[in-house]
Amino acid sequence: MVTPATVTPRSLAREEVAVRNRAPSRPLYQLKAEFFKPLGHPVRIRVLELLNEREQAVAELLTVARTILTTVLAGQVVELLADLRAPA
Repeated sequence: MVTPATVTPRSLAREEVAVRNRAPSRPLYQLKAEFFKPLGHPVRIRVLELLNEREQAVAELLTVARTILTTVLAGQVVELLADLRAPA
């Protein structure tokens, strides 16, 4: 099984060539989904944006991550409470 850590742009390119030449062992869309899965959280995307701007200290990244996680978790708690109050 291919894990996100083993899916790289090079492996995706090889798989795309294989798709053109023969039937793939797994659908290409599945490989691409596994490749991009680690970016599926706002904290990870923001960390990458910050690192793209300039070098960041780990403490700075942790501060950003905590802020985003606090906001996300607070939103989830509010949503959960709203669901609990909703009439059945």
